[in-house]
Amino acid sequence: MTDFIVENGSVYKIEKDGNFVFDKSFYCAEMILTMTASKDTATVGETLPITVELKDWKGNPLPKTCPVIVHVTHEGEDAISLNLTPDNGKADFDFTSHSIGFFTIHAECSEMICGGCFFNVEVT
Repeated sequence: MTDFIVENGSVYKIEKDGNFVFDKSFYCAEMILTMTASKDTATVGETLPITVELKDWKGNPLPKTCPVIVHVTHEGEDAISLNLTPDNGKADFDFTSHSIGFFTIHAECSEMICGGCFFNVEVT
């Protein structure tokens, strides 16, 4: 029989035979962070709405207010950071660039054991 248990922010997959556990292995983090937008390209000056959402390991929304830090980098330049406080597990922000190129957006939450999530945008 396969089952899952949550311990200290991690989800473990356990294999059991009756009450005897014969295998316990890391499965995933208990909480995940997702970042979504309607597209991954924009033109110079265009506003691209982006949503950051906290979810449980099964993909269900979490009504948490864990602070989220968003870092935006552009081809070797220093990152620009933005602090967000999710409402009911969601936070929205607008991405706008006045420069062309590739941008990497990294979102992280201090309550998570994994490294957060990434989203790439190409501005033309």
